[in-house]
Amino acid sequence: MMMMMMMMMMMMMMMMMMTDENIEGFSKCKMTMNETGTGIMWYGHLDTRVPDIDWGRLSMWKSFAMLYTKTWERDYGRPDKLNLIEYNCFELRIRGDGRRYEFDVHGNRVFEQSTSMWSTPIHTKGGYEWETIRVPFYHFYQQHKDAKVRDQTYLAVEGIWGFRFRLQDDVPGPFKLEIDYVGVAYDFEFKTFSNDRKLSSNNTNKLNHH
Repeated sequence: MMMMMMMMMMMMMMMMMMTDENIEGFSKCKMTMNETGTGIMWYGHLDTRVPDIDWGRLSMWKSFAMLYTKTWERDYGRPDKLNLIEYNCFELRIRGDGRRYEFDVHGNRVFEQSTSMWSTPIHTKGGYEWETIRVPFYHFYQQHKDAKVRDQTYLAVEGIWGFRFRLQDDVPGPFKLEIDYVGVAYDFEFKTFSNDRKLSSNNTNKLNHH
């Protein structure tokens, strides 16, 4: 039990939060261990009121809340990243509130030295049961500044450097999302577009950074 609590505390230390409150909005969020100590509980209130700020285009305002990973580092403070070329899907074990969340993945292609973000919606059921969801890499769409880019490219599986959960559904009110783990797997039911190695495992690997 003590080891489990230490692991969850380490996981919480790897995560950060942000809401539109940081840019004069009104939404709020907090993060803690869930009641059983087996996962992170991220909760808060999405407030869709438009702030009184002079940005010129307040009609484009969208309230939000985000839970995201801190920058992964190697020795001497060098940035670290994941190479997921041997897998074809993410596996999430979560317990939601019935709301739609966005799961965003940040990555860069080694040969392009460019940074992008890919997103996919996660529709939670709500209730007391945990859900284990597998999302194939090809379900992600590339976007820039909350808008889909015209020329879509495949998820940069060779250079993943962070991910986040984002609530931005324009529905005011409380929210709560519990996260047990985020992992990767190779699922033979999903097509694989870019992985070029022979894969024989159907296991799930959790994405842990120490």
